[in-house]
Amino acid sequence: MHLLSVCLLHPWRIVLWVIIAVWFLKTSFSIRLLIDIGLKVYTHALSNNWDKARYWVQQIVRRDVYSLDKEHVLSACIESIAESLVDGTISPLLYYPFFGIFGPLIQRLSNTLDGVVGFKTPELKDIGWFSALMDSIINFIPARLTAIYIILSSAILGYNWRNALRIYLRDKRKTDSINAGHSMSAMAGALGVCLEKVGYYRLGDKFKTIEPSDVLKAIKIALLSTSIHMLIIAILLLVT
Repeated sequence: MHLLSVCLLHPWRIVLWVIIAVWFLKTSFSIRLLIDIGLKVYTHALSNNWDKARYWVQQIVRRDVYSLDKEHVLSACIESIAESLVDGTISPLLYYPFFGIFGPLIQRLSNTLDGVVGFKTPELKDIGWFSALMDSIINFIPARLTAIYIILSSAILGYNWRNALRIYLRDKRKTDSINAGHSMSAMAGALGVCLEKVGYYRLGDKFKTIEPSDVLKAIKIALLSTSIHMLIIAILLLVT
């Protein structure tokens, strides 16, 4: 109540608060960087410059891509596009209509901490479990929502949405993470490829070898999924 009265007495503070809120919201999600890296990977792979393609994929994945063959390099890129769509875009935006700028900020903080200490190594397992748990809880709904967006986007773009739905229902629980498999399995099905992290998971059926064009298709799906999500968020903001 005090904050409201202060804002009413000082209208310029409302303007300042709006500017700060917009800035915090903008910094809470990012699709451009991921897409830019994906396009670089696509361009270099298409021109058969695999050293540069591997360099850019290494920027968005934890595994050593320099030890992978070409198909697994492209797979790692597509997996990251699908998974990052959840925690980098869909999740932070989803919580904005309900909790204001604090929703996205808490989500990003949780995701960042999970990326730093949320590992099952002997050194980190005793301190990273809480951030990993919180990240899993916060991204639980967004991960499943993203899979729906991917299936819907693949239908709009003319990709194999039926296979996306089939693979999603079959493979969504094949990753150690309770969330990661949802968006990645839907993406694998939409593209008709097998996404694999050797020794950890294998999602989708290998109807064909992964090609650079599949990275471009994954980018298109991610962009359309983001657009659909932003439209829904805008509607929620109007009715709340």
